[in-house]
Amino acid sequence: MKKSPHILTRKSRPEAVLLPYDEYLRLAALSTSEITERFSKVIARMQVVNAQYNDEEIEHDLREATKVVRKAK
Repeated sequence: MKKSPHILTRKSRPEAVLLPYDEYLRLAALSTSEITERFSKVIARMQVVNAQYNDEEIEHDLREATKVVRKAK
């Protein structure tokens, strides 16, 4: 299984990033400039990867994921 970050957007603006915990720990140890550079690269990569999806598809997927999570509680 490939661990990759997921960028959550609101009205096509990045709002949050979900990433593996080990990656979070690694990033927490970096300097601010290193973090900014790294996230810029991640955002650019995610824009390429997600270019094939429109906002409606993403919103639908998020609604469905929310239903699954709420059922599990």
